Amino acid sequence: MSPKVLMVAGVALAGSIAAQAQALSPELAQIGFLVGDWVAAPGNASPDRGHASIHPIVGGAALMRNDHHEVVDPRTGKVTASFDQVMPIYAEGGTLRGDYLDGTHVIHYTHARVEPGRSVEFLTADDARPAYRLTYTKDGAGELGIRFEIGGSSAGPFQVIADAKVRRE
Repeated sequence: MSPKVLMVAGVALAGSIAAQAQALSPELAQIGFLVGDWVAAPGNASPDRGHASIHPIVGGAALMRNDHHEVVDPRTGKVTASFDQVMPIYAEGGTLRGDYLDGTHVIHYTHARVEPGRSVEFLTADDARPAYRLTYTKDGAGELGIRFEIGGSSAGPFQVIADAKVRRE
């Protein structure tokens, strides 16, 4: 075989292996709309900014969310604080779970409600106090709505802490 044929075959094989590594487990495929690189969409009420990425890891058995967030003073437009956060998302015990970490806080989302291809709502345990709810909703092509809420219990009522839209980069 010529070196050119070997190179083409090698590239094709590498592409095939990469595609297989990125395939999501059946549970995660329901929320595959989250995969991508994201930035704040125009029209958000907060002047804060940042970027996020959500990509498959461990052969598609989990997703890893990585965010960098900058808090902006609305009067001056200057960054007053910034932080990073991560959240592995995985299937376990018949549901999706996620573990949020930002260096100060840890939130264990123990179950999720999924509308395949449309939305996912992560919830803390029924007995968690306070209770947290994180919802992603697919809003048209290339946009996500994100809402983070806190409640006295999983039954609610919940107070909205953050509500934003992001667009695919």
